[in-house]
Amino acid sequence: MAEKRAVEAILVKPNECHGCLTCQLSCSLRVSGRFNPSKANIMINRSKNGYEYRQSFTDGCDGCGGDYLCVRSCPYGALILERN
Repeated sequence: MAEKRAVEAILVKPNECHGCLTCQLSCSLRVSGRFNPSKANIMINRSKNGYEYRQSFTDGCDGCGGDYLCVRSCPYGALILERN
């Protein structure tokens, strides 16, 4: 089941996430200038069974000023940009 996130235009499909961290790495590069997942505004958390991933966004997420790098970099379609 997909759920809409606080960042209004990003639709998250947790079942499509494979935990590759590509979204988190691209975000951290924009935010900190380095590939450092702990600096990203999107966090990927693995569940206890190791197969489900949950995405969450920090309050610092601004949608990359409209570029939505996390959405554009996700190779599995777990993040979708919904434009009105």
